[in-house]
Amino acid sequence: MQGVPSVAQLAELATPFRKGQAFICGPGPFMDACTAALQGIEMDTAQIHVERFASLPDEEAAAEAAPAPAPVGAVDEAEVEIMHQGQIHRITCGGNESILEAAMRVRDVYKRQIQAGAAAGGVLHLMAHSWGAPTLAVPKEEKFRALFIERSLPGCLVVNTRGERFVNESCPYPEFQQAMYADHARTGSAIPAWIVFDADFRRKYPIGPLAPGEAVPDERLRRSWLNTVYWKDSTLEGLAAQIGVGAAGLTASVARMNEFARTGKDLQFDRGGNRCV
Repeated sequence: MQGVPSVAQLAELATPFRKGQAFICGPGPFMDACTAALQGIEMDTAQIHVERFASLPDEEAAAEAAPAPAPVGAVDEAEVEIMHQGQIHRITCGGNESILEAAMRVRDVYKRQIQAGAAAGGVLHLMAHSWGAPTLAVPKEEKFRALFIERSLPGCLVVNTRGERFVNESCPYPEFQQAMYADHARTGSAIPAWIVFDADFRRKYPIGPLAPGEAVPDERLRRSWLNTVYWKDSTLEGLAAQIGVGAAGLTASVARMNEFARTGKDLQFDRGGNRCV
């Protein structure tokens, strides 16, 4: 199939899955067509999840005039993996060093290519930033698994090791990654961060390598994943002890999040209230 598929074609493909959950991300026309197709087959709107990135009109003008943001405070040290011309290079960034600076220090080829691009008139911007996403490690898998949609679904929250939320869980994944680094620079407790969810979330939704519990219950998961990929306990205090998170902070965060869910308004980070869905 080439080009944007028609609404009718998408509806035909999606009809057998009308009772499932739909996650849509991609070019705007494609997402619009997918949404129209799912609405056409009468899929419940609560089952349709769209991740769309767009600048607000006033933000575009402001971005042109705004100076480059200051670099986010760095962690003590980080291991970074870069793929360049088909080869994977692993480098170490330390202190306030950016990924670009570390790459140029370790591999002179990056420095020459970037300098050549700048000399040809290329504009360098946001060079202290990185494009990344929160990830989850799975035993025996070489690559980490990125978490895109899961963290924005109902019934979960993300906390640092103090048990405190530090970000709108539904924000775009590059912003989530930057928030982790920023909170870690302030508190030293956001790497790693923890996504905590209830039994209803586990039953309905996938997360990392875990399919929804109603399809693959815990007893059918790999035994090696328990206490390496996921942890479980009947109390928040017990869970906090297992994962090394502050119990008081976690309990308070969950209570606050439950109240936000009851009222429909996240007074801390405005989750669900941002215009990027």
